[in-house]
Amino acid sequence: MEDYFRIGVITRPHGVHGEMKVYPVTDDINRFKGMKEILMGPPEDRKGDLSTVKVEGVRFQKNMVLLKLSGVESPEDARKYSGFQLYVKREDAIALSKDEYYVSDLIGLSVLSEKGEKLGMLSDVLKTAANDVYVVKGEREILIPAVKEYVLSIDLEKGEMTVLFVEGM
Repeated sequence: MEDYFRIGVITRPHGVHGEMKVYPVTDDINRFKGMKEILMGPPEDRKGDLSTVKVEGVRFQKNMVLLKLSGVESPEDARKYSGFQLYVKREDAIALSKDEYYVSDLIGLSVLSEKGEKLGMLSDVLKTAANDVYVVKGEREILIPAVKEYVLSIDLEKGEMTVLFVEGM
């Protein structure tokens, strides 16, 4: 299980006071409200450690977050952080309801049919308007709706998901 969850990517400066536009990669954009600090890491194509930075302000513009960080006072300062990734610690993540899971905890689970046959590994979770869809890679790719009728059980400790497999999925 991951210790940190990525919640956004800094895209570019906004305005003249060091604000940055952030593309949120979290289900709940409101999770940025009230943040006092955030973890920041380099772009995906660079290596580096996470650092804790103080948040001075958060506001929203359409589907984007406008973020003001301590020490970033100009567009030039903000531009240096384009592409940087924003994270929260697992313990600071949004609490889940019963039968809800973090996607990162599901990726890599072994997927079994209700008869115990191994179908493959869960490789991705697709977001659709109706419900999420689990992508299972095995001998062939299988798409399974993430609903109770098809997902019979999830055991993170065992690393397994049991599903009702219907031929033609």
